[in-house]
Amino acid sequence: MYQLMLFLHIIGVAVGFLALAVVSQKKSSANQKVLMMASFCGLISILSYLFELQAKELSEMMLAVQFGYLGKCYMLVLMLIFAKIYCNVKMSPIITRGIFLFNTFILLTILTCRYHTFYYKKAELSTEGYFPHIVLTKGIGYYLYMIVTLCVVAYYCLILISSIRKNDDIVKKRLFLLLLSGIMPTVMMVLYLSGFADGIDLTPLGIIISCVILTVNVINLGLLDVMDVAKDNILENTSEGVLVTDSENNMLYINKSAEVIAEKLKDEYGITDFSSWILSKSEKQFVFDLDNRNYEVKIIQLTDEDKNKGNIAWIYDRTYFTQTENGIVL
Repeated sequence: MYQLMLFLHIIGVAVGFLALAVVSQKKSSANQKVLMMASFCGLISILSYLFELQAKELSEMMLAVQFGYLGKCYMLVLMLIFAKIYCNVKMSPIITRGIFLFNTFILLTILTCRYHTFYYKKAELSTEGYFPHIVLTKGIGYYLYMIVTLCVVAYYCLILISSIRKNDDIVKKRLFLLLLSGIMPTVMMVLYLSGFADGIDLTPLGIIISCVILTVNVINLGLLDVMDVAKDNILENTSEGVLVTDSENNMLYINKSAEVIAEKLKDEYGITDFSSWILSKSEKQFVFDLDNRNYEVKIIQLTDEDKNKGNIAWIYDRTYFTQTENGIVL
């Protein structure tokens, strides 16, 4: 069993390097940077367990465990951020910053665990089971970290399952594999905590499987496809406001320019539901004034096989043209 685990994790390190290389070669974008950092964290976690397997002394094993948390503490959070960006889900920065701060605190308690019993109460070398391994008696910090981790996984799954239901074909496949990539380490961690593996930490194996799935997703399904990145960048950075809703007028996407207009409408007229206000108009093209500016809205219905899939609203600042028509600009 020891030789098998050692072989699997040597292969796992190679897989982790491959996943990192594949992601790093894609066109730079917010998505690519976040996924590259998540891949790097995964590689650290796999590498650390390989060191732990080869360690002979308790101190060496403990050092490998601490090194592994440099990746474990941040990999899942980065996957959550990637899912949020990829699925265009609005999430308060307080949530991600709070998780980062909490995990950083946990990391510090792990790195200093020899001086307290908050995370690990005791570390012992066990010769029972398949091979010698470290046995750690958990403290309250460990269980707090597990609770937060499971909450992050649940939120991650909620985002992706919701997006899978709204998309079709290739996008649905990408999201499904992304879902598997995020939950596999957690599934293996639960098996380890249940005692199923007789002391063997299966979490790194889950991360190896995640790296394989992620690599397939990027290479075969184009998770970081250049065209998708280009479309995202165009919509996000254009000076025109863009708003996308589903067939029930629920907002699916709003770019930065439209968000600025929505905030101004809220401050000046008390309009809190921007998408409903835009789509409540009987006309598909109309003009409104706001903050001494003149805006034109064009609403285009999104159809697929004659079925209404939603709407896209383009919001143009036409102040200059209005002034020209009125003879203000000479």
